[in-house]
Amino acid sequence: MFTLVLGSSLPDDVDWMNKKPLDKEKHKNKKGKSSPARSLNGTVLLAEDNVVNQKLIDRVLKKAGVTVVIANDGVDVCDYCDKTLSDFVLMDINMPNRGGVEATEYLRGRGYDMPIYALTAETDREEIDRMLKAGCQGFLKKPLDRKALIKVLNEYLGSW
Repeated sequence: MFTLVLGSSLPDDVDWMNKKPLDKEKHKNKKGKSSPARSLNGTVLLAEDNVVNQKLIDRVLKKAGVTVVIANDGVDVCDYCDKTLSDFVLMDINMPNRGGVEATEYLRGRGYDMPIYALTAETDREEIDRMLKAGCQGFLKKPLDRKALIKVLNEYLGSW
């Protein structure tokens, strides 16, 4: 079973990755209007079992312009991808039922070639190598840096 999250009740004026109010002034151009940002297009499958992380990452992704589908574990990821492909997968490595490495191996074994980035708090080089060997293009460290996430997504989903 997977969860499609369409909305959020988190306030708009807080940078949830850094837990502080947004400085809206620094995002304005010389005429006082918000600068246009590069928009992202596509669907991101977020595989994350922690509900708080789901909400925070979901909010960042939606503000960037992508559609978000949330999977609660690796079994949900595999079930979802067997029915509908996403354009990009953010895969938590440590999830119940089927972990991120195992889910990635399953997807690659079935011929799915969408970009998969691991989400991990791991610092052990062997564990990181295991993620990459399973088929992840790269990894993002937890706690997640919003700018690093957007930079990676721009490589795969960005358009002007």
